[in-house]
Amino acid sequence: MAGRCTICTHPHRDEVDADLARGVAQRAVAKRLGVSGSSVQRHAARHLRPEIRQAITRRHDLRVGGLADRLAGLATDAASVRQAAMASGDPGMSLRAVDTERAVLTDLAKLVGLDPDSVRDGLHEAVALADAVSNLIQREVRAGGPTLADDLADELDHLDSPELASAIRDVSTRAAAIATTAAREDR
Repeated sequence: MAGRCTICTHPHRDEVDADLARGVAQRAVAKRLGVSGSSVQRHAARHLRPEIRQAITRRHDLRVGGLADRLAGLATDAASVRQAAMASGDPGMSLRAVDTERAVLTDLAKLVGLDPDSVRDGLHEAVALADAVSNLIQREVRAGGPTLADDLADELDHLDSPELASAIRDVSTRAAAIATTAAREDR
C-alpha cells in the first residue's frame, strides 16, 4: 500500500509550494526540509494545486520565451555580420558568420520543438535559393536587360522585409559595378 505524500503532510507544505512556484530547485527544497529529492519531485508532479502549477508553467514559458528572444537576436546579429562580410568581400568572416547563424538557429529550433535536421535542410534550401537569385541578378545586369532585382526588392519591401530588399539591391548594385568595370576594361 502506498503511503501518503511526505510533502503534502509536511508542516511546511505551503513554503515548499511557494518555493517551487518561484523556481527554487527541487533538490534545494528537499535539502532544506531534510526529505528526499524524489519526495519533492513526486509532490511537484502529482500534488501541486492548480494555481501553483500555473505559476510554474508561466515561469517556465517566460524563461523559454526570453531565451528564444535572445537566440533570435543572436541569429539576427550573425546574419548582419554575414551580410557585412559578404559586402566587404571577406569570405572567411562570412563563413564563420554563416556557421554561427546556423548553430544559433539550430538551438532555437530545438528550443521551440522543431527537428534540427528539417531546419538544417530548410537552411540549405534557403542558401541555394539565395545563390540562385544572386546569380540571376548578376546575369541580368551583365546582359543589360530589366533586372529581377528591382522587382524582387520592391516585392520584399511590400512584404515588410526591408533588410532582405536592401541586400537584393546591394547585390544588384555590386553586379552593375562589376559589369561597368568589365565593359571599361574591354574598351
